[in-house]
Order: sequence, then C-alpha cells, then structure tokens
Amino acid sequence: MIYEYATGTFVHSWHREKSGVVKQQPLSNKYFMSFQSILYKNGPPDRVSENMPAFFTDLHLDQVVDKMTEGKDEYHLKPFFYTGLQDADSILYRQQVMKELESPDIRLCVETFARAMQQIRKMLQHSRNCPYPYQRERLFLDAVARYCNSIGLLHQQLQALPLKSDGLYAFRQYLSDYIASEIFTTINRKSEKILNELGAVTYDLHTEGLTVRVLPCQPQPDYSEVTEQLYSRFRVPGAKDYTKPFPFTTDMNHVEAEILKGVATLFPELFQSLCDFFTSNQNFTDDFVLAFDREIQFYIACLHYCEKIKAHGAPFCYPEITATAGKVYAHETFDIALAYKLAEQNQPLVRNDFMLSGEERVIIVSGPNQGGKTTFARTFGQLHYLACLGCPVPGNAVQVVLFDAIYTHFEREEDIATHRSKFEEDLVRIHAIMQAASGQSVIILNEIFSSTTLQDALFLCRKIMQHLIRLNAYCIWVTFIDELVTLSDTAVSMESTVVPGNPAARTFKVIRKAPDGMAYALSIAEKYRVTYKQLKERIHS
Repeated sequence: MIYEYATGTFVHSWHREKSGVVKQQPLSNKYFMSFQSILYKNGPPDRVSENMPAFFTDLHLDQVVDKMTEGKDEYHLKPFFYTGLQDADSILYRQQVMKELESPDIRLCVETFARAMQQIRKMLQHSRNCPYPYQRERLFLDAVARYCNSIGLLHQQLQALPLKSDGLYAFRQYLSDYIASEIFTTINRKSEKILNELGAVTYDLHTEGLTVRVLPCQPQPDYSEVTEQLYSRFRVPGAKDYTKPFPFTTDMNHVEAEILKGVATLFPELFQSLCDFFTSNQNFTDDFVLAFDREIQFYIACLHYCEKIKAHGAPFCYPEITATAGKVYAHETFDIALAYKLAEQNQPLVRNDFMLSGEERVIIVSGPNQGGKTTFARTFGQLHYLACLGCPVPGNAVQVVLFDAIYTHFEREEDIATHRSKFEEDLVRIHAIMQAASGQSVIILNEIFSSTTLQDALFLCRKIMQHLIRLNAYCIWVTFIDELVTLSDTAVSMESTVVPGNPAARTFKVIRKAPDGMAYALSIAEKYRVTYKQLKERIHS
C-alpha cells in the first residue's frame, strides 16, 4: 500500500532517504492498463524532492505552498509542489485535469470520495487501536465495506460525467477494470455476506445480580407495542417530547466485550469467518486508487487557493508554454502570495503587464523605493514556476518559457557566521548563479551591490549584464542603475510609477518606459531623508 494507516503517513511506496529525497518504488497491479498517475502523464518520477527549492523564500512561494497545503498534512503534498515538470506534454496533462476539476459536478464526486477515504482511514486506525477481539475485526470489516462502496460510487459518478482530460478519463477506465476484477468482486461479495449475516444475529441476555448470561434467542412478545398502546390514552397533543435518542458509539467496555465473546460461542462459524476475513485481507486496498486519493489533493489544494483570490475579482488563466526562446508575456498579472493576503483583508490589488519578444531577454526594473519593483520581480518568477507545475497562474493571458532552473538573488542581511561582508556575500552568491545558469534558465536579481559605491556597482553590473547577454537567458533585474538597459538590445526598461504631481504617492503600476535617470537619485534622497515628503515632515515638526 502507499498509505500507511497506522501512522497516517505515506511510507510503503514512498521511502525517505537520508539525502532528503523521496524515492518512489514501482507500483504493481495486474489490472493496470493505461492509467499510472493522475499527476504524471508517464508515471511517477523516480525521485521527488522533499526539500524546498532555494528560490522559494525569495519568491514567497513558501507562503503559497504553506497556505495551499494547510489542513492537508495527511497527504504529504509539499514534495509535489517542490518538484517541477520538465516537459510541455506533462504540464498540459495536469492543466487538462485541473480545468476539468473546476467543474462543480466533477469536483463534488472527487471530494466526496476523498472524505470517504478519510473516514476509512479513521475506521482502520480505530480497528488497530481496539483491544477487544471481534470488535477489532468488525471495525475492519466496516472499513472494507465502506471502501468497496466508495469505489463503486466514484465509478458510477464518473461514468455519468463527460470527462475530456487524459488523466481522469484513463482513471475512469482503470476503475472499470478494477471493480470488475476478481480480487475486488471477491472481497466486496465476502464483506457484504458477512455484514448481512452479522446483521441477522439475535440473542438473549439474562442478568441476575452481577451475572450476565448470553443465551440463544427465544421468540418473545414485543412489549414496546403493548406499552405504547397502554400509555397512548394519556398522550396530549402538542406536549413537549422528552424522549432522547439512544447514543450510538463503536466503543466498548469490558462487560460488552465479554458479552460479545458469549455471542461468538453461539455463532462460531460466522465469527470464525469474520476473523478469517480480517487475517486474509489486510492489504485490501489498491495501489493506484490510494495514489489517486493522495495525488488528486494537489489539484484541489491549488484550486481552493486560487478560488479565494478569484472571488475578489483577480483573474487566473492556464499559461501557454514555449519550449524555445520566443515571446514571453503576461496581462493583468500579480503576485499570488500578496493577492491572497489582500483578499483576506478585502484590500484592492494592483495588476501589471509585461512582454518580451524577439531578441528581448532582460527586463531592467527601476523606480522609487516601495513602488512595487520587488513584487513585480517575484511575480515573474512565480508565473514561471506555477506554470511548470501545471497550475493556473495569475493573469488574463500568460505565456512563459520552459526553463531548466530558476535562480534568485535577493538582498539579505549580513550574516556574521560566514565571516564575509555583505558586499563579499553578494559577489559569492552572484558568481554561483552565473556559473550554474544556462540559456534555458530564469534569473531574478533584486537590488544587488547596494552596499557598495555607485562606481563599483556599475562596473560589476556591467560584467554581469555582459554574461547574461552571452547566456541569452531570461532575466528580470531590479536595480537603481537603470543605464544597464543601454548595454544591449536584448534588455528593456520598466519603471514603477508614482501619482502625477505627487511623487511621494506610489501607484504600484510597473510600465514599460525608457529610463529617466531618477532611480539612483531617488534612492540617495530617501537614504538621506531629503525627499519632498521627508523635507515637509521635517519642516512641520
């Protein structure tokens, strides 16, 4: 099995290695046809990373994944979000499933099945923790019966739906073969037979002092009907009803357990068949069904997250993926982590556009501080990574490039443990990125070398720009050195804007605009508190 019910974690087919990587063992099922995974078109990969990618924190994707997987710890979903897809066909496979799950009818039957599987896991956990014989076996029997019924219901509901995605269509075909298989029909028939026979069991209890005797059932009159008739004459219409339902619980005490043992002595063959069923059907679940139950939660988690943002008017779409360098663009896009927070606070969201076409590869973003430049850069990275997961992305229309890696360099506080200055740390980090990046990489740089002089920063940034031009990689670069855009035709300039006539007020709109040389001047003015707004505050104080 993939799911280990006793511990609540997936361990049988997902073995955690010391390196922090989960290695999936091959699944075996003789009823397998064309379906392998609802997440992976060509079957699950050999290795799925348990470790969060290095760029997640810079792009606030750690916040996104934490929110998406909140309350779903039992499914262990984060490795799916930590491992991007490497080809456009696999991404399209997920997009098809994701789009289909947006249908309320399809989502409802999948989520109904998921809730049933959660209940089955609880029932099995209860069975394993139960100290009393026969009750333990009966709880297990109930779980098996619930499993069979849930599989049948899911298949029936999916059969009635017009499925178009390769993933869900193949899974429906697999279910058809599975429920028709000998192994499923046998266990379903046996569980129903034993349940029906147990439901027909009757017996008498004779109590005398502290002694309780279990006896074969003897036909006796139903005194409840006699009692009802006797007291019916005293019934007053409209009187308050003081009757209370008898509480139902699957828990037992030691007295009830002893009574159950007595009942078993009256029906030895039936209770022996119950024990035999328990012993011989421990591995009653199907590997692919369990994998589906876990993997489908990836889609549901993502859609729930996006729907909370969409409810506040923000658009999402399924991006086009280009495997070769070409046009990269987004219309009405935004930072998905910020959008979620603003949606919770019912605050407005600013959306932006960008486009790179032809030979254009680098976006140089400049403008005043706190104007949305870093948020814009994060958005660029988020779009590419969410697209490679097969998820919907923020915006009305988006096209991104299929990348081999994402590299980010965001400003960090000086760490005394490294025994390096902030400037030296920046050099080491950017050197590592330039060494590792390829022409298929996406690079996001945010205000590097801010701790050194303009002359040194300009010299180093020119060297980096020259290397980026040779790489021909896609890059977005937030910097106060806006003259970098003049070094190559592959670079374009974008600038965060302010309210006309009020330079202290930010619009958070980032537009394509030729550099005006004000970025560095504004950063210096803000540093020494001599901007218009700061001067007015000082004068009034």
